[in-house]
Amino acid sequence: MHRLIGSMRTLTMEEIILKLNRILTGYYHYYGITDNTPSIKKFRYNELKSLFYWINRRSQK
Repeated sequence: MHRLIGSMRTLTMEEIILKLNRILTGYYHYYGITDNTPSIKKFRYNELKSLFYWINRRSQK
């Protein structure tokens, strides 16, 4: 996911959010079973951290 977000950093914010929402929704539907909430939350936290990392590298203006 980190590399995927890195490859999307040239897109507009709206496009990035739409693509990530599709990916995360699919992930949640596939892995979102009973008693898996801590792992889902950890995955979401790591992806948000990765998103902010790549967004901050887009421009220094």
